[in-house]
Amino acid sequence: MKKLALVLQIVAVAFFAGSLLVGGAAFLVTFLTASQIGGEMPLFYFEKLNLPLLSIALPMAGIIVFLLALPGILGLRKVSEESNVVEFSAKPAEVTRRAENFSNHLKAA
Repeated sequence: MKKLALVLQIVAVAFFAGSLLVGGAAFLVTFLTASQIGGEMPLFYFEKLNLPLLSIALPMAGIIVFLLALPGILGLRKVSEESNVVEFSAKPAEVTRRAENFSNHLKAA
């Protein structure tokens, strides 16, 4: 199960990188089309390569693969037996006296 989780993580990261590349290509096509560089050619290739479908399918596939890898990832975690909670001692009596003196000064004002 541990090796399967590792393989699924790598596949999910590949899907994530692919979705970033498709998003970058969409940005580039939008920029080139808006600035009239190359005319309508970038948009033609964008549609011909079916990048609008890929911009939705790749992130969905990555999310599904990450969810499939999640039980294996959680199984790899080492849970410590010691408590990570830090305990602080109670406030010293000086602090409460200072607070009382401060409140007395406020009342006098």
